[in-house]
Amino acid sequence: MSREVVENCIEVAMQAPIGGNVEVRRWVVVTDQGLKDQIAAHYRTAADPYLDETFEDAYKRGDQQKLRVVASAKFLAANFERVPVFVIPCIEPGIDFSDSISAVADFASVLPGVWNFQLALRARGLGTTLTTLHLYEERAVGDLLGIPASVSQICLLPVAYTVGRNFKPAKRVDARKVTYWNSWPTTK
Repeated sequence: MSREVVENCIEVAMQAPIGGNVEVRRWVVVTDQGLKDQIAAHYRTAADPYLDETFEDAYKRGDQQKLRVVASAKFLAANFERVPVFVIPCIEPGIDFSDSISAVADFASVLPGVWNFQLALRARGLGTTLTTLHLYEERAVGDLLGIPASVSQICLLPVAYTVGRNFKPAKRVDARKVTYWNSWPTTK
């Protein structure tokens, strides 16, 4: 995939709303195979035990949907470095987790751009998924890529061309069951 396509999708991402209209989003794009190999190893450090535990739990409960999701996530983890491009959205200055309201506002300044980026990719025949497991190794990945400690990584988006275009809605809870009008429901 061309650099131009990725940059164009980031341009679309930059049109997303941002708190205070102060540009704090940063985008680190990784295509170097050696770097991707090392990032994939850091990703698997967190992903493998988490996904094994999640699989066991879903298996015990007989949750077929969760088993399919975990199988897909395990496949991604096992093949992470094979993805052509990694995009790591960041925020500068980094998130102050001691102030939960400020932290939420910071995430709200980046995640709409991430969503725009994902939609822009989809419109161009590319796909991605929002991953966060590398954040357990955030400092190591940051050191590898020269990301200062004063910058927070928000997620990692592996980007590739999709196989086919038979996208369909994900299985989710009926929205009417989790939508409340005018007040939170009372329980008895």
